[in-house]
Amino acid sequence: MKNIVFCFYFLSFGFCDIPEKLFMDANQSMMDDRHEDAIQIYESIIDLEYERSEIYYNLGNAYYRSNLIGQAIWSYMKALSIDPRNEDIKHNLSVAKAKTIDRIQIPSTLFVLEYYRYLRNYFTSNEWMFLGSLKLFFISLIFCFYKVGYFGVPIARLLIPILSLITILIHFFLIDKYLQENRNNLAIIIENNVNAYSEPFNKSNTILFSVNEGSIADISKFQNEWIEINLIDGKTGWVKSKSIREL
Repeated sequence: MKNIVFCFYFLSFGFCDIPEKLFMDANQSMMDDRHEDAIQIYESIIDLEYERSEIYYNLGNAYYRSNLIGQAIWSYMKALSIDPRNEDIKHNLSVAKAKTIDRIQIPSTLFVLEYYRYLRNYFTSNEWMFLGSLKLFFISLIFCFYKVGYFGVPIARLLIPILSLITILIHFFLIDKYLQENRNNLAIIIENNVNAYSEPFNKSNTILFSVNEGSIADISKFQNEWIEINLIDGKTGWVKSKSIREL
């Protein structure tokens, strides 16, 4: 179906217009309550490597209305990674998570650590990079004004250290954000009653636990069509790769 949709739009419109035309058609399918069609078209846009938070958000809505909660959570989390301050995405993600069967209680952490994580995730990596560059520009500008005598010594001595400290903090957030995005190999369980085994391949291996759609897991190893996952509560096991979707 995805290939059919793609070919149709390729013939009907210029290549650069394909994502927008597909997006409009998917939105129309949503308005007509044709959620399966909308899902296929939104997924086709993603296959074209055309990413916008609106695409993932609408895809999440389509999955949610189709009662595919795991896929909906995956879509909302992808949308939130692009637009981390969007309250609609946050709300729909919390609603979808509330419908999951396995609700693992995350241990509480220190207020300072929670606030730090909130600040770090408030902006995307590109936004942190832009803010850091902007602060460096202001520091350079103030230094130039100081050298030509536009600013007096007291003002320069006050502004330059403060802006330098802010710049250092911004770059610290940027580095931590970058490391977080690259060290985390997260995935969402997209099927119910997924058995996690003690090892891959072996038919006689032990079922360690079962996990349902919507659960967040950290991927640690790959072996062909098997993936070893770690859950937030510390459980570890091997599951079929088709039962998860990487973030």
